[in-house]
Amino acid sequence: MARGYIFEIGTDPEKLGDLSESDYYESLDALIVDYVADRTGDDRVDVLSFETEALAREYGFETGMENVNGELYGWLIPTKDTLKRVAQKRFEKFRELSASVTEEDFEKDTIKLWEIRNTIKDTSGNLFVSEFGCEYPLLQWLANLDDDSMGRKFYFGNVILMH
Repeated sequence: MARGYIFEIGTDPEKLGDLSESDYYESLDALIVDYVADRTGDDRVDVLSFETEALAREYGFETGMENVNGELYGWLIPTKDTLKRVAQKRFEKFRELSASVTEEDFEKDTIKLWEIRNTIKDTSGNLFVSEFGCEYPLLQWLANLDDDSMGRKFYFGNVILMH
């Protein structure tokens, strides 16, 4: 089963396009994946279309697709409201999981504890790689944006499948 995608993301689409699967060959264990594979052409566009629509549905992002100099880019606009919705959804999941943990779960370090850790720091979903090369799960990417970045359009560049 695929872990998710690594998305190159930035405010200027013309500065995107450098991220490649080869950037991750030596860090597969850290990503908790077996392999990575670039998504190009129509496959890249299909992934971007599906994933941006999912972000719009799940968290209320304004999203779309845009042709820039003959290349199709997905985009999203983060806001303080979308940050709040993403954080709230993860916190509700954390609270629900935490309430269900038993002493036996704690003693045996069961899957419930892994789910709680993963809810706090998402280690099994998509990653966003900023223009500065920093990799973050969605919540951390949003939380690290400064106030000037909220409300700006961010474009998705290259896409890498993590499997």
